[in-house]
Amino acid sequence: MPTWLESIPSELAWPLVCVIAFALAEFLSRSIRLPRISTYALIGFALGGAQLGLLPERPSKAMVLLANVAFGLLLFECGYRINWSWFRRNPWMLVISLLEALLTFFSVLMIAQEFGLAPMSALLLASLAVPTSPATVIRVIHETRASGQVVERLLHFSALNCIYAVLLFKAMVGWHLYQRSGAWWDAGVASLWVVFGSALIGAAFGTLLPALLRALKRTPRDSDLVLILGLFVAVGCSQVLDLSSIVVSLVFGMVVRSQGVILAARHRDFGVMGELLSLFLFVFVAATLNINAVLAGIGLAVLIVMARLGSTMLVTTGLATLSGSTYRKGALVGLAMAPMSAFVILLLEQTPEIGPKLVNEIPALAALVLSMEVLGPFLTRLSLKWAGETEEEV
Repeated sequence: MPTWLESIPSELAWPLVCVIAFALAEFLSRSIRLPRISTYALIGFALGGAQLGLLPERPSKAMVLLANVAFGLLLFECGYRINWSWFRRNPWMLVISLLEALLTFFSVLMIAQEFGLAPMSALLLASLAVPTSPATVIRVIHETRASGQVVERLLHFSALNCIYAVLLFKAMVGWHLYQRSGAWWDAGVASLWVVFGSALIGAAFGTLLPALLRALKRTPRDSDLVLILGLFVAVGCSQVLDLSSIVVSLVFGMVVRSQGVILAARHRDFGVMGELLSLFLFVFVAATLNINAVLAGIGLAVLIVMARLGSTMLVTTGLATLSGSTYRKGALVGLAMAPMSAFVILLLEQTPEIGPKLVNEIPALAALVLSMEVLGPFLTRLSLKWAGETEEEV
């Protein structure tokens, strides 16, 4: 760590890094059209504790809570935009999402085993390769002001992938606990409680908050504060109870929509607060990575990236016409589903049985997270542009 960096108080480090990331992201976005999220990730990684060391190697509990809230806001919006009646009218959407997740899981598992990873490490890596990060998807959609069939399918598949990934990962964690303790009942109940307990909290807040809004006679224009405060409390409850704020936030958004709360499009990203928290989130995610782990795992990570994209695009393209789309749009949806990093890091932060250090203990996972944090937004943005659904030049 350079000497001059050591003189910067830790209380100032996070705000300073966020300012640097914002300024550089704006410059690169306007000059070379680099997605802002990619720049946030590069700055967070470069200034992280294991690299230049301006940020601490392990964030405080307050920073982890803030990251979970930031991620929760984006998950809330993703959940809010999910139209479950679409799945009833078009069940092939569910079939495609499930087949895509399973093919990704098993293809990554095979590659990891061929590279000699321990069985449990291979299973954990494969389960963490399944999700598409709604946080990145939502921010790219906002940046490009995109809308259309590809956008809607991307959002719905991302939400479903979150559910599959949490279920798969918690199942792997339960199996890991069973191998260590031999108590299969305790391991199974613990994993199920995390998923269903989190869904219960999300549903409770999604029901109570709209009732409060109606009692206070709040309109969609001034309901943001109530929803954000509710999300803060819900995420805080999930951390105290060792539950999943990912599931809580996603279900919260789904239930709020079902309760008839209507958010205008301009209010869905929660304005300046939403942008600020998103900036912090993507800096936070990349700052957790270690350059030594990234370099050690880059070879396997490249193969996993190819397997993820190949598996996803194979299913979304091959079955596109059955779900009422075209082969071209199916391929673009698959390409747009590349991002995964924020979801992986926050899921690990919420799993004390495994611990957030797992991302650097499996080098391929660290390299995969960094590569998708930088390349994922670009691929999503490019696919939306090729689909003709953006309002800006990419």
